[in-house]
Amino acid sequence: MAERARRRPALGVRARLTLTYASLTVLTGLAMLAAVYVFMRYVPTYAIEASVGATGTAEFQRAPASPLPAPSGSARPFQPTETVPALSLQIASADDVLNTLLLFSALALVLIGALGAWISWVAAGRMLRPLRRIHETAVLAGAGRLDQRVRLRGPDDEFAQLAASFDTMLDRLSGSLHAHQRFAANASHELRTPLATTKAMLDVARADPGGQDVAALTERLLETNQRSIETVDALLDLAEIGQSPLDPGPVDLAGPVREALAEVGPEAAEAKVRIESAAGTALVAGEAVLLRRMATNLLLNAVRHNRPGGRVELSCGPAEAGGAVLTVVNTGPVVPPEKLALLAEPFFRAGGRASAPGGRGHGLGLALVQSIVAAHGGSLRLAGRPEGGLAVTVALPPEPGPGSGGPRPG
Repeated sequence: MAERARRRPALGVRARLTLTYASLTVLTGLAMLAAVYVFMRYVPTYAIEASVGATGTAEFQRAPASPLPAPSGSARPFQPTETVPALSLQIASADDVLNTLLLFSALALVLIGALGAWISWVAAGRMLRPLRRIHETAVLAGAGRLDQRVRLRGPDDEFAQLAASFDTMLDRLSGSLHAHQRFAANASHELRTPLATTKAMLDVARADPGGQDVAALTERLLETNQRSIETVDALLDLAEIGQSPLDPGPVDLAGPVREALAEVGPEAAEAKVRIESAAGTALVAGEAVLLRRMATNLLLNAVRHNRPGGRVELSCGPAEAGGAVLTVVNTGPVVPPEKLALLAEPFFRAGGRASAPGGRGHGLGLALVQSIVAAHGGSLRLAGRPEGGLAVTVALPPEPGPGSGGPRPG
C-alpha cells in the first residue's frame, strides 16, 4: 500500500487510449499534408496570369452580354469597362496556391484531430466498460460478498473470457469458503463429542464414586480417548497429503488393493457384508503406501455404509487410455443426488453423523481418498445407485516411462 501511495498519479487507460488514437490521427494527417504539399510544390508547372490594377490588387475585366445603345449624339455604341475587385481569396502566384493549401490543410487537420479525440474518447469508454464492471465486482468480492458475479453479456471476446474466468474463480472461492466453514463446524463437533462424553462419565463417577464399575469406566474412557486420537490422526493425514511432493514410481495397483482387502475382510465378515473382488494388473505412477490407504478407505466406507447381508463389488484393471481404474460399488442406502458432491468433504455423512453402524468411522474416509487421488493427478467420481448404495470410480494416470525403475512392492 505504501509503494502504491508513492506512485505519481497517472492518466487513466481511457485517457491514454484517447491520446494514442488522436495522436495517430494527427500524425497520419500531417504525413498526408506533407505529401500533398511536396507534390503541389515540385510536380505541377503553374501558368498563372493576373492583371494588377492601380491599387496593386488583382483585377479582371467583365464584358456585358451585348453592347448598350449609343447615347444621343454619339455615332457608336457605348461599351463600358467595369473594374471589379478580386474576391477575398486571391490567387496571383504559385506561392499563393501553396500557402492557401497549407492554411486550409492545417485548419482541417485541427478539426480532424479534435473530432478524432472525441470519437476515441467515446469508443474507449465503450471498450473499457466491461473492465469497469469486472472492477466493481472485484471490489464487492474483496469486501466479502462472494455471491457477486460479473455475468458479462455480449460477444465472446477477450473481455467476455476474462469475465467468465473471474466468475469461475469466484465460484471456486465461494465453494471453498463454504467447505471450510462446514469443515470447521463439523470438526469442532467431532472433537467436542468425545470430550463431552468423557466429561459426562467423569462427572457421574465423581458424584457416586462407590457405585461405579471402575474397569468398565476405564474401558469406556480408553475407547473415547482412542477415538479422539484417531480423529486427530486422520485430520493430520488429511492436512499432510498434498503438502509435500510425492515421489511416484511404477506401482501395480492390484498389490495395494489386495492388502486392503485383507485388512478390511474381518470387519466385513463381522458386519455380514460380502466382498466380491476382481483385481487385475494395472500399472500406475504413485506411492504404494498412499494407494493402499486409498483402497482401504474406499472398502471401509463401502462396508460401514452398507446393510446386513449386503455386498461390495470391487474391480481393478487398466484403463483404455492408460493408467488404471478402480471401482467400488456397495448396496447401502439410497444417496440423495444433492448430497453426492458433499460426500468427499471432511466429516460429512449422507445419513447423518451416526449413520455408520457402531459409530465407526470419522467422516474422513472419502475426504482422504479425494486428497490421495488429487495428489496422484487422478480423478474421483461418485454416483448414486437407484436401488441404493454408491458407486465410486477412481482413475489414476499411467506409470512413468522407461528408465524410472521397476515396480514398487505393494
